[in-house]
Amino acid sequence: MTPAEIAFADAAVVHLTREIAEVYHFTNGMTLVFDQHGEQMPEFQGRTTEVLPMLRAAGWDRPVVGLYSWTP
Repeated sequence: MTPAEIAFADAAVVHLTREIAEVYHFTNGMTLVFDQHGEQMPEFQGRTTEVLPMLRAAGWDRPVVGLYSWTP
């Protein structure tokens, strides 16, 4: 395998073994999700009302403990 093929295979393995590690709910109704490597998980990000059922279906069973505010 070439170095590029090895890097691609490694990235695929990391993607397949991703676990939801951190979930941030913001006061504007949005949710950000990060995996155990600190990488964003865009497939679980968006409006909290839409994302929360997906998180539950993916096995996220922790309660919503706080809301965060962000100002640019």
